[in-house]
Amino acid sequence: MTAKGAKMLVLMVLCGMTAIHIALGVKTWDSVTAGYPDFTIFYSAGKMVRQGMANKLYDETAEWQVQREVALGLRNHRRAAVPFMHAPFEALIFVPLSLLPFTAAYVVWNLINLSVLLLFCFVLRADLGALHRYSPLLPSLFLLGYFPVFNTLLEGQDVILLLLLYAAVFVALKKDALFRAGCWLGLGLFRIHLVVPFLFFMALLRKWRLVAGFMTSALGLASVSALVVGWRGMISYPAHIWSLEHHLGPLILAARANPNLRGLAEGILSHWSGTPTVPLVVVLLSAIIVFLVVACWRTPISKPRIFDLRFSLMLVATVLLSYHTLFYDFTLLALAVILVWNYVLGTPSLRTGHRIELLAPAALLSFTPLYMVFWVHHWEGSYAMALLLLGWAWALVREISRSTVSAKCAGECL
Repeated sequence: MTAKGAKMLVLMVLCGMTAIHIALGVKTWDSVTAGYPDFTIFYSAGKMVRQGMANKLYDETAEWQVQREVALGLRNHRRAAVPFMHAPFEALIFVPLSLLPFTAAYVVWNLINLSVLLLFCFVLRADLGALHRYSPLLPSLFLLGYFPVFNTLLEGQDVILLLLLYAAVFVALKKDALFRAGCWLGLGLFRIHLVVPFLFFMALLRKWRLVAGFMTSALGLASVSALVVGWRGMISYPAHIWSLEHHLGPLILAARANPNLRGLAEGILSHWSGTPTVPLVVVLLSAIIVFLVVACWRTPISKPRIFDLRFSLMLVATVLLSYHTLFYDFTLLALAVILVWNYVLGTPSLRTGHRIELLAPAALLSFTPLYMVFWVHHWEGSYAMALLLLGWAWALVREISRSTVSAKCAGECL
């Protein structure tokens, strides 16, 4: 197949994925208006703050009362609230939206998310030269055809904001603006489980200015949260989340439904091994991943594009190591897919086998029918997707290692 033919095929496939998402959105619209999406949780939290009920933001009885008021369709299908488990400061984002009727607020929130996706492409424009030369439409078309982004929009979730923040972290890190990168990362604490692993890697790499920037943002957000629920509410928040995890977490999301290391270990081992084995395996696999990521970052390489692979590897590792992961959390991996795609297109000397090794996992992550298999089975077996992430992480490690050897050989020849 010619290069032009391959480009047309890629664009057609992405258009096809986008068409599937539009069809799914139309088909599920009735459930959206009935209040089934996760947006109900955010909308209700915003309404509670606006009505002076911020002190009851984590009171399940009060939450259920408000959720039944804003989403009448839930009354006959749920017996209790889906709890608002995010930090108090995030509820402020949804206060203005709570002034609108539920469906209108849902539409406005998704328009905001689509605008954030455009801003995401704008932030990365200078770092995607090879991809833009291949086709300027690819980044934006890919995002529309990427199922986790669609899943985020369908649920009215907040991960797209985190995607933008990680793009800002990437740009700042590439310019060695560590404090600024840390500030951007800290603003992502509304999804703490997808931020802390990344911070942990940076701390191991002794990026102390980044850690300082993170703490600056974290203290600012903690102060805002204290204004919302009071310092007593802030202090009790971690204990509240921990209690929800133990008495309600398994009912909302079984561990094996997580497409991460925890879900993979639970899904494979729980059938024939005792539960104490699961955390041991998770710790062992996590330690191996942490070692490989840190080793790849500490290896001195002068090639600018290798930084893109390192960052992509750290994003994949962050998702794998996170305590909770759902498919809409894979939205973060859109940044990794785009960066790896740009690397492959911008490295003409890359062998065909190495290109396939890097792009095949990214292509599978972008293939909507694969996610539909899990959707039809109510996300049962989702943990298997962690194997795909592990394979992709290993491919990134191998490519970074090959580039290191190549750079050393070139230096010795000179």
